[in-house]
Amino acid sequence: MKATVIQIITTLIIVTTISIAQGKKSDEAIAQEFQTQYKTLLTKIELATTIEQFAEIDNSIDELETKYLSSEEVLNKAFYPNYSFIGKIEKIRRNLEDAKERTISNNLVILGYWIYLPISILLTFWTSKMLFKNGRIFMMDIFHGNEKLALSTNKLFEIGYFLLNVGFALLILEMKHVENTRDLIESLSTKIGGFTIYLGIVFMLNVVLFMRGRKNAMRNKTVNTIQQQ
Repeated sequence: MKATVIQIITTLIIVTTISIAQGKKSDEAIAQEFQTQYKTLLTKIELATTIEQFAEIDNSIDELETKYLSSEEVLNKAFYPNYSFIGKIEKIRRNLEDAKERTISNNLVILGYWIYLPISILLTFWTSKMLFKNGRIFMMDIFHGNEKLALSTNKLFEIGYFLLNVGFALLILEMKHVENTRDLIESLSTKIGGFTIYLGIVFMLNVVLFMRGRKNAMRNKTVNTIQQQ
């Protein structure tokens, strides 16, 4: 009788020990599984570039939270004291929102570049054509009617004007802190307006140079005429 009781008690102890061990193993497996899916989502967030991808990740986060909500106590113990289950979910949601904002900002900046560059290059091209088309007459006077030399010099100045201003447009290309459409419009207005003012100043300086060159050429021509007489 006593042997039977002892045998029963021993069996119960063994079963209980096995159950506890299996429970611990199960808890560890749950934590490990959750951590694997958590890291996978973080990687997807880093690689995501479109709104559709972000929406898909958002749904995956909801599914992850729902799936492991019943194991919250187990996960809290596994992540203690650094994180809790809810803390992990909140962190991954913050990462998702930050990634969305960065992507939207980057897309707006790229759009801004696509708008700014053609406008600045076209403005430069148009002003260079207008300036040096009308500057030929000045060049003819400066070079005393030597058409070939005047036109060649005028063309070289036109190329230099174009390269100088396109280079400056590229130099100030960078846009910062573009978080929404309003920021994009304000940034483009400032950048295009500033470049237009700069272009106008360079344009007027070239006109002044043309006029001074013509004035000096005419003075020299008058002096030479007087000396010949």
